Amino acid sequence: MTRKFGVEVDLGEAGLVYLQERLAPGWLLTPLILGRLRSHPGRVVTRAFDVGDLPSNFDEGLDPKVSKLQWQFAIDTTLSLLSQREDAVALFEHPFATPSDRWLSVKPVPYLTCENSVLFTVNATSAQADQVELVLVTAGAQDELGVIGKQKVLSQLSSGPVQRSVVEELVSTTQLILLRAFDAEGYLLWVPDPSTHI
Repeated sequence: MTRKFGVEVDLGEAGLVYLQERLAPGWLLTPLILGRLRSHPGRVVTRAFDVGDLPSNFDEGLDPKVSKLQWQFAIDTTLSLLSQREDAVALFEHPFATPSDRWLSVKPVPYLTCENSVLFTVNATSAQADQVELVLVTAGAQDELGVIGKQKVLSQLSSGPVQRSVVEELVSTTQLILLRAFDAEGYLLWVPDPSTHI
């Protein structure tokens, strides 16, 4: 892999521990993802030009070039997974939004609601780089959390309420978890199979 595109960095046990610690209580996705992590420990990766480009602490900021590289890594990986199946879908939970928030109606981003949570969504048919970027920006916060999996009903929706059981089914098929890290300047990506390289 050339320096231009960076290298995949396996963050080992420290990455998995950080991911589990950052899952905020009270979120819809948190208990579902923790259950998935317990049954499939997987591995946590990120991208950098060199391992030395990453700070020793996942809460520290990144060099702007490394931040841009990780941003593109998150977009490209999301697009790649969404393009593999018609029933693929990505959900990103906004940490502070509630279904009654007025600002949601002026955002050009598809979103679903489940219980008291807002889930921005991208499916296989809407998977374009600008749409994924728009969802990442809109869901963007210090603790941004997203999952990509497969679920027929969710893959066909772009708005409205969904049942918790539908979200649970998606999380049980999770192929990727995205979590903001490095002072919200980068991403950690979890994959279920330790031998998977993205």
